[in-house]
Amino acid sequence: MPITGNTEKIPNLVNMLKKGEIYIPEFQREFVWSNNQVRDLAESIYKGYPIGLLIFYEVPEGSQFKEEFYWVLDGQQRLLSLVLIMEGQVQAIIGGREKTKRLDIWFDPVNERFELRRPHEGENWVKLSEILQIQKRADLERLLRERGFDPDEKDRISTLWSVFRNDYNVPVHVLSKNVDLDDLGNIFVRVNFAGTRVRGADVYSTMIAIAHRGIVKELRD
Repeated sequence: MPITGNTEKIPNLVNMLKKGEIYIPEFQREFVWSNNQVRDLAESIYKGYPIGLLIFYEVPEGSQFKEEFYWVLDGQQRLLSLVLIMEGQVQAIIGGREKTKRLDIWFDPVNERFELRRPHEGENWVKLSEILQIQKRADLERLLRERGFDPDEKDRISTLWSVFRNDYNVPVHVLSKNVDLDDLGNIFVRVNFAGTRVRGADVYSTMIAIAHRGIVKELRD
């Protein structure tokens, strides 16, 4: 599915990443965000705060990377966190190995807070991933009736569902497939210096990895 504008909906980004249309290149660093950071991202989206720009590179046709439409150059932590928020789990490189990271985030509709702990007895919270996997509003409304939420709580949970599934626009910038490889490597290094600290091996292996898949793991080892 091509990205045609300057923004993308959250479910589209999640689906493209899961299908391999958006690919996190091996020269990217590991998933390092804490559970608190993922929770704070969810809260920022709910409140309509900006979460920063995702930068992708459009993979040229006829390259060795035939199934991939876009590489992630900046925004890996946020993109993987979006999957974690929407689905409660994500496949990511953690500690040098690919692992399944799981996280339950709960929404308190009374105080409009996002919590990492499970609700105590009497706290009628909803699990974020359970709500956000519901495809149709009618199914959501049926669930809310069955759970006995009051009208204000229903409105807040319905708003939450709408924000994540339909309303929030994530800003995206796509670098042209015609970008020179030297420029592509420089862009990756520069945009990542501004975020979580890039390891030396990530920087020095960037240009090699762009042209030769499979070598980064050997360099890191």
